[in-house]
Amino acid sequence: MTRTRKQVGRYSKQKGKIYERHVCEVLNKWADEDAFSRHWSGRNEAPELGDVLRPKWFEPTIECRKREGWSMEASLRADWIVRQWYTQLKEKARGGLMLLVFSRNGQPDFLMWGADEARWMAETIEMRMPDRVLMAIPEERSMALRMCLLKDWLACTEPKEMGRDV
Repeated sequence: MTRTRKQVGRYSKQKGKIYERHVCEVLNKWADEDAFSRHWSGRNEAPELGDVLRPKWFEPTIECRKREGWSMEASLRADWIVRQWYTQLKEKARGGLMLLVFSRNGQPDFLMWGADEARWMAETIEMRMPDRVLMAIPEERSMALRMCLLKDWLACTEPKEMGRDV
């Protein structure tokens, strides 16, 4: 059966919402509270950037992408689609901290962050970096992107280290 553009678009939106809920569940399990929830994605009146509403003690904005058509093998190319997503999100964030959580069918959840977020991790939460970090370094050192499995990143810190009252 061939899907129309409208059907493909509706399926993509539904898949995105399901993935956003999944990411919220993972973050809530890590935080041991219902602190993260799905944002009204794509709505112009939304007061906050990001797909995930986050508690005040968690500074970075979180965007989620679940899409086919990308591969890790392409991560060192300048035109890698995931790098393009991150660049667009950083522009939209206007200098704020941004974490990109992404995946595709049958793959684990990955997390991508840039130089500003790495500095925040080192200074604010004195975070230990995950053992397995894949670094994608484009031409500019200031835009160096780091990537790891979301579960590895969450295992490296505790919510209380981020200023959460426990």
